[in-house]
Formats: sequence, structure tokens, C-alpha cells
Amino acid sequence: DRLDQATKDRLTGALDGAKQALKTGEDSGIEKALEELSQAYSAAGASMYESQAESESAEGTADETAGAAASDGEKEDVVEADYEIVDDSKS
Repeated sequence: DRLDQATKDRLTGALDGAKQALKTGEDSGIEKALEELSQAYSAAGASMYESQAESESAEGTADETAGAAASDGEKEDVVEADYEIVDDSKS
């Protein structure tokens, strides 16, 4: 549901090509099929990531605004300091 038909077709074609290359056992064919399969999966992942990011950005904007307002009132005191460990047994 998250992928468009062209991406699904590319994945299916790459998978079929990889299966066919494995059946022939030809090294160069397997490498080529593996590369195409890898690119197809990368494209599918990027497409899914984009669609997920778009849907979350619409929801996230409201959440970020509410979260920012809540965190402004709750500032934590943080103190940075240098320290030295002193071994009393050496003195």
C-alpha cells in the first residue's frame, strides 16, 4: 500500500531477474542482478521513508509546538566542571 505500482513492478522484475540469474549460475549475471535488486530495494526504501516523513511532518508539527511549550517551563540546571581524582593512599 505504501509503494506505487512502478516501484512494485521494479522490485518484482529485479527479484525475478535475480532468481533467473541464480538458476543459470553465471557470475556476471548474478552480480548484475544483485546490483539491480539492491538499487530497486534502495529506491523502494527511499520512497517509503519519504511517504512516512511526509505523514509524520504533518502530525509532528503540532506535537513539536506542544512539546516546545512544555519544555520551556522545565529548564534543568546543568553545571560543567573539571575534576581531578586524588588518591589519598599515595600522599
